[in-house]
Amino acid sequence: MKGCLIGLACALGAGVASAQNIGATKIGSRIDVTVDGDFFTSYRFSAEEKYPFFFPVNGPSGASVTSMRNGTFPHHSSLFFGCDMVNGGNYWQEGLNRGQIVSEGAAVAETGKRVVITETCNWTRPGADQPFRDTRRITISAPSKTVRQIDFDITMEALIDVEVKKTNHSLFSARMDPDLSVEYGGTMVNAQGDLAQKGTGAVRSPWIAYYGPRGNGKVEGLAILQHPANPWYPAQWLTRDYGFISPTPFQWPPDDNSITIKKGETWAMRYRVLVFGGDPKEAQVGERFAEYAQLPPIRLLTLDPGHFHAALVQKQMYPRLSPEVNVYAPEGPDLEMHLKRIDGFNTRADAPAAWKTEVYRGDDFAQKMIQDKKGNVVVLSGNNAKKTQYILDSVKAGFNVLADKPMAITPQDFDLLKEAFKVAAEKKLLLYDIMTERYEITTLLQRHFIGFPDLFGKTDPGTPDDPSVTKESVHHFSKTVAGAPLQRPPWFFDVKQQGEGIVDVTTHLVDLVQWELFPGEVIKDADVKMLKARTFTTAITPEQFTRTTSLPAFPDYLQAYKGADGNLQVPCNGEFTYTLRGVNCKISVIWNYEAPPGAGDTHYSLMRGTKLSAIIRQGKEQGYKPMLYLEPRAGVDASTLEAPLQAAVAAAAKTWPGVSVKRTDAGWEVIIPDNYHNGHESHFGQVAEKYLGFLDAGAMPAWEVPNMTQKYRTIMEAYKMSR
Repeated sequence: MKGCLIGLACALGAGVASAQNIGATKIGSRIDVTVDGDFFTSYRFSAEEKYPFFFPVNGPSGASVTSMRNGTFPHHSSLFFGCDMVNGGNYWQEGLNRGQIVSEGAAVAETGKRVVITETCNWTRPGADQPFRDTRRITISAPSKTVRQIDFDITMEALIDVEVKKTNHSLFSARMDPDLSVEYGGTMVNAQGDLAQKGTGAVRSPWIAYYGPRGNGKVEGLAILQHPANPWYPAQWLTRDYGFISPTPFQWPPDDNSITIKKGETWAMRYRVLVFGGDPKEAQVGERFAEYAQLPPIRLLTLDPGHFHAALVQKQMYPRLSPEVNVYAPEGPDLEMHLKRIDGFNTRADAPAAWKTEVYRGDDFAQKMIQDKKGNVVVLSGNNAKKTQYILDSVKAGFNVLADKPMAITPQDFDLLKEAFKVAAEKKLLLYDIMTERYEITTLLQRHFIGFPDLFGKTDPGTPDDPSVTKESVHHFSKTVAGAPLQRPPWFFDVKQQGEGIVDVTTHLVDLVQWELFPGEVIKDADVKMLKARTFTTAITPEQFTRTTSLPAFPDYLQAYKGADGNLQVPCNGEFTYTLRGVNCKISVIWNYEAPPGAGDTHYSLMRGTKLSAIIRQGKEQGYKPMLYLEPRAGVDASTLEAPLQAAVAAAAKTWPGVSVKRTDAGWEVIIPDNYHNGHESHFGQVAEKYLGFLDAGAMPAWEVPNMTQKYRTIMEAYKMSR
């Protein structure tokens, strides 16, 4: 592992020393820092200031990526460290008599390949005992021509017993220059890929980057990285679209009241600031965090890849992921088709992948994977009959698991899955299912627009016969994947191995209902009530079966599905109606053999509010392309929705520039630039990137596991009712 980390540091050009000359000049109460003679930043520690801070902090363009003394928030001083609510004192906002962090005098300890600044600061307030003394070591380097690095290490010693009450004004923070803010066209993104204030606020993440175009057209920005050794790592973030980021643990104390530290105890915290040109991928922010945090490499173990989704996880390369992948599977066509797909990704003309696959073939493949322990993330996408047992065995053996849906196809499997979640929590492992539909742009925007009460109103509860939420998905046995006709394994037609329609694709749809209606909220048992459920069949002729599987006849295990007409009657369709916190919801999944010419899998989604319905349609009229419509309810004057609609569109454009609306007879059509329609296959990469971010953070959002559990509980209730 040490060799891997050294290799990563070398690849980044990072490490202790910089390839460029870093100079420092102390002028009164500031230290000016240069990189190869070009001014970079000043560290300011005047006794007339609230606290020491950096300003300016210049990007490669020569302009500062941070700002200070903003009119609305004059206490935001560029890049700084402070805290409010400390034994009643305010060491954050303006007013020196409220509390001040006073430097004893910063000193330059080293120049050359890096600059090292040392400093001791006293936290003082007139008439009050001093709560803290802190010592700081600031190391400034330039690991590349377009990246500047500030390591800010601070140890706070409690001189008396200290209570820090709940506050969002705490610790290390950056105020961006306005032209880089989300409000002015910039981008804020965390390690998991969440965007803007709405996506990143209160979320635990190891880092956040803020970047955007400057007047010269060049893109640059700043990232704050939290070190895993920090207390409360990874702290939740206070973020603002106007240009503010801060990992702020004191806003979310465990008891929701305060955090205390006894006299003589210390808090040691480390942060790394990257000031970079380009976007975070170009600046390799994720890789630089891994090097900073000394994270072990992430290596995939693919177990019995019987479904093409296993290969789609590897359609692209990932910075934090080892190119070496171990595959464990029995001999057979499922394995060979998987390897052929990976080889296709490696040999394609456009942006070929570079996976290095090591294969173990044998009936003891699952035991061999556990015995070898050559990786740390198991990817599961294949025959579902044993999948849940594989999941449980994997987490028991200490592996993280990224599993394709469904993770359970029977109530017995669901019991195993609940045990797997319990074991994963005990071992601090991440078990996650691949919910690609969260990344489909019309779904993202549907979720966005229903989040504006002035536009959507409240969610209409509907009735069992007229649900206010409907999710319908139409799939096809015959399709094209990665540019080639899809060969299905024959077991895909056996619901004992693949799962019935009521427990398969429905995972996506139930997930979306929870995710859209109650974002970030934990769903509980009492929130769900199943009302009715049924399954029904699709006929598959022998010719269709042969065309899809390349087998000349139905295997023995499919004979039970064979009707008098010689066709398979596959119980692959299902629908059910239930209430979620009193809202009537209908889920429907239909499997046809093949789509009409020019069509593919389709999705219909209705989310009905008291003022407006948000509807995704993907029929012939839409050219089989998903389109989102916003339609006022009967009796609602559309003109009254114009202002809230424009506010919602403006908010959407901050995350998805170019999104707009146009009038239709029924309301509005949401106009979505083509570049956001990246296709179902691309969504697997987006899920994988999100999961890798979770691994870096060491945790998922608190609602994910409870809601995955409720998702499968809901589906199992439908399964039992449909018997």
